[in-house]
Amino acid sequence: MTGAPDELWTTLHAIGGAIPQCRIVGCVAQGVNSQDVIESLRSEIGVRAADPFIAEMTFLDAMKFMGGCTTLTVAQCHPSWTGTGSGQLKREAFVASSRMVPHPDVDTARIETLLAGKPGLTFIFDSLGGVVRRISSDATAFPHRQAVACIQIYHGVGTDPVVAHERVSQARDGLGDICGPAAYVNYIDPGMPDWATAYYGDNLPRLRGIAATYDPKGVFRFAQAVQP
Repeated sequence: MTGAPDELWTTLHAIGGAIPQCRIVGCVAQGVNSQDVIESLRSEIGVRAADPFIAEMTFLDAMKFMGGCTTLTVAQCHPSWTGTGSGQLKREAFVASSRMVPHPDVDTARIETLLAGKPGLTFIFDSLGGVVRRISSDATAFPHRQAVACIQIYHGVGTDPVVAHERVSQARDGLGDICGPAAYVNYIDPGMPDWATAYYGDNLPRLRGIAATYDPKGVFRFAQAVQP
């Protein structure tokens, strides 16, 4: 969004189905006129929300809202893997991957076709830009600082893990054709083609040199670890 303040963060959930749907969730820090931000977004996309929800919250309440814990206490808003204790968050089984959106002119109609007829498949577009973009792409291991968004490709396992894996793999490859091969390492995918380049881009040779210096024996080795 043109001129968006650094204090703004947004995510768009594109949800698969017979007719794909979407929703936008965002938050902005105190001191920024949220209504101005919303009106600017409406103006740029030319669409009004069918079911808008706007609320002012404390930082803690906002984090609970984002975490799906709005009605729970802080103690309840913790995992409960064993069913004991006060935590009420259940373990979720899902398949995931990622791609990066390199610029705002990608073919969104083609992206929508990847979701058509795929209930359970969701693309989560997490916005970038702002301070992220103002840091040099070689300043840290993360190289995709000029991208406009990261796409989380998500599918719950449900009763058919095979379908979930197939749909995520197909979506990953389809988005690769549309958006390019870049991906986000924190949504690590064992099936990612050329994963090292997808995650680290031009920073890969330097990272391999760092691995050779600080971990020559591969103490931190795993299937997709950067190795000398």
